[in-house]
Amino acid sequence: MQLLYPNLVIIFLSINSNVYAENDAIHLMESCTDRLATKIDQTAANEIRIMSYNVENLFDAKHDKDKIDFQYMPGVSVDEENHYLSGPKVKYHYCISQNKKSLATCPDMSDLASVCQENAHMIMKSCFADDWTQQDADKKISQMKKSFDIQFKKGVTPDILILTEVENPKITTNFAKKIEMLNSSCSSVGTCRNKAHMGLVMTNGPDRRGIEVALVYNSKKLTFIETKTHRAKAGGIKPTRDILEVHFLVDDKHDLFVYGNHWPSQGGPTWLRNNVAYQLKSIIRKTLDSYPGAYIVAGGDFNTTTSETGYDRHPLNDILLKGSPKLLDLDQHSTLANNPTAKRGSYYYPDKTLWSHFDRFFVSKNLMVGHGLKVDLTSHQLHNHRRLVSKKSISIYRDELAAEDDRQRNGENTPYYGVLKSVESTKVKKWFKENNLNVVDVIESCAPKRFVDLHSRGRQTGYSDHFPISVLLRF
Repeated sequence: MQLLYPNLVIIFLSINSNVYAENDAIHLMESCTDRLATKIDQTAANEIRIMSYNVENLFDAKHDKDKIDFQYMPGVSVDEENHYLSGPKVKYHYCISQNKKSLATCPDMSDLASVCQENAHMIMKSCFADDWTQQDADKKISQMKKSFDIQFKKGVTPDILILTEVENPKITTNFAKKIEMLNSSCSSVGTCRNKAHMGLVMTNGPDRRGIEVALVYNSKKLTFIETKTHRAKAGGIKPTRDILEVHFLVDDKHDLFVYGNHWPSQGGPTWLRNNVAYQLKSIIRKTLDSYPGAYIVAGGDFNTTTSETGYDRHPLNDILLKGSPKLLDLDQHSTLANNPTAKRGSYYYPDKTLWSHFDRFFVSKNLMVGHGLKVDLTSHQLHNHRRLVSKKSISIYRDELAAEDDRQRNGENTPYYGVLKSVESTKVKKWFKENNLNVVDVIESCAPKRFVDLHSRGRQTGYSDHFPISVLLRF
């Protein structure tokens, strides 16, 4: 993309709000790298640490029956006539089948026919070229192990770990063993012999890509009672991930129910997430009818922004946080609310230079009272450790018109861009106005360092596109 001012850079890098220009660069000083997470220590005898982590496509390199997981398989080689040469045959047949379906939708005679056919051909080539080998899967697990080594002191792990974006029990168990939450007594699918305090449970839902929700537990303070999977009925065309329910007994006397969630993505309308929010409330209500006084923790990736609405309802503010049973959002009640770094969010969307709090904990009111189990509000933490962040470059435009103008001049292949309304400082807006600028480059230096960086050339050996969160319960 040809920028009007290619040498201008906005850098998010310090702790004071200020803007100044020097050497053809704009420096935006904003709270970003202060108060980042430090290593987590071992819990006390009367504490349980619950962690939630979207691990960004923890897939193996094999095909799961009835799942569209071909992107996470080795590539396919074909000749000039698209005849099979090598690679997974099941993937080859899928790519060919999709190509036939695409061609069937093309008009018979029009100027658009050749364009449609060429697009279908390019999509098929891309399908063949998607390449995810066993080495990639092993590297992904290795990097996620490093992520835990960065976050926790040696030998320390969470007591309860909610995982989202995992494919199946085998690769999830492999990962759980790498971080030493499961050991050799556990099978390849996470069942552990004569170990009521250690194991893996996960959904087996209808998500087309095969993305599941899992929970790993390992603590002598816990006794596993049972697990249930609830089919999440969002109501959209595509099925979404199930809700995972796990019942524990803490210290042999406190009923704790943990719910793992991965709600419909922002690619769908708000009412999809509203439907799942209502369903989660209903599930929790039934649990409390059967176990009055039980403690509730709902965690995971809720894929919900603060500004969205659907049918005049917000999935969190108007559903989860209202009515009976009323849940409390730890983002609002804990010290995280006063942390300028953590307030940015757990997920960064480069297109709009937008931060979102997708990853959250919602708890029952009795966890705030102090009898039996109690949440430690000062322990609620976003694990944005310095070594988990990366720099992301993006172009920031004065407004949507400036962005559209650049797209018209440079075509639809214009790289990801943001608009000025997403930039945090009004001083930058003033700088744009005074200097009559339409576009500048931005470096966001606090975003999660993802494993495969889709917004740059090649691969970035990172970890996940989400930061994990955790909190302590005391008894």
